[in-house]
Amino acid sequence: EEKKDHGTVSAIEYAVKSLEVEAIVVLGHAQCGGCAHALNLFSSPKTKTSETTKDDDDDDGSGSVDAWCGHIEESVKRVCSKTYDTEEERLRALEHENVRRSVENVKTYPFVRERIAKGELLVRGGFFTIFSGEVAMMDEDTKAFTPIEVSNDTTTRVGNGDKANDANDQTKKEAAALSSRGEEEEEEEETK
Repeated sequence: EEKKDHGTVSAIEYAVKSLEVEAIVVLGHAQCGGCAHALNLFSSPKTKTSETTKDDDDDDGSGSVDAWCGHIEESVKRVCSKTYDTEEERLRALEHENVRRSVENVKTYPFVRERIAKGELLVRGGFFTIFSGEVAMMDEDTKAFTPIEVSNDTTTRVGNGDKANDANDQTKKEAAALSSRGEEEEEEEETK
């Protein structure tokens, strides 16, 4: 029987059903320790498999990282079936593959599938490179990651609905109104 991460599923269900979010972004990150551990755990024939890892778990909670890594064992096998010039490239490939599989996994929940079918929800993959601050989004068709460009005068939106855009525009208007009220109050204070 496959263990489910009830905390994650609960958070997704709450976001989709109660908050009615318009977009879910599965955001992976560079230098992921969990992915590096999974590579070490599952990439060579002499290492453990998720089945032997379960048997080795102690009641004190040790083995929890290995059990978490069991969720990405298939991704490790897929990545390790290819050749890479460096271990860093292999790790990056696994980090990206983990995001791809996680996006597909999120899309399996019935409450997510229903909202996607109605055109009310997007599920996208993203990747954050910690040292450079770069964020890349996964292309839905090619599954490749492309860095997003952000400038001071441009906002990149992931959502698909007018509600998010209207809310963003409304927030800007409210901020501008508050700012101008604050300036008027300062001017009144100065004239007194």
